[in-house]
Amino acid sequence: MQILVLGEKISHPLYGSNFMKLDALDRRILDAVQAKADRPLHQLAEIVGSTPATCQRRLARLRTDGYIQSVISIVDQARSNEPITVLIGVSINNQSAASQRRTQKFFITHANVRMAWMTTGDFDYMLVCAFRDNRALAVFLEDDLVKLEKEIRFRTFFSLKELKISSFRSFF
Repeated sequence: MQILVLGEKISHPLYGSNFMKLDALDRRILDAVQAKADRPLHQLAEIVGSTPATCQRRLARLRTDGYIQSVISIVDQARSNEPITVLIGVSINNQSAASQRRTQKFFITHANVRMAWMTTGDFDYMLVCAFRDNRALAVFLEDDLVKLEKEIRFRTFFSLKELKISSFRSFF
């Protein structure tokens, strides 16, 4: 039989020694708040089979330990001032560390970039961007992105219909 000591730090191959071991209640809480983060504590407690006070303490620890990085609201794309969503695959020829840092900083700080991933395969980066109109997209591609690197290639993919948005990650 294995006994779990709450808050026990363990060594993890990717995260090192500052990795918090999760128990079943932590995992149920993470699943529940990913599905609906704004529910009241008493409802969360009922769903996960605990008390509001315990849920509050666990949520605070999960935030402190970095399991919960932020809480966001997903708004209706069509009602926003930036209804055009474009996925952009980006490849850069200069793979130097300085070029990678510059490119990543650009993606992280640019207002139109909503999500960015460094990837393997046909593209070095995949972006999800939002734009007010086609002119704003053209400015991003022709002025901002092209000036970032001397030799850059990209492909754009226009979103026709938003089918699913989720940031859910399994902890079970």
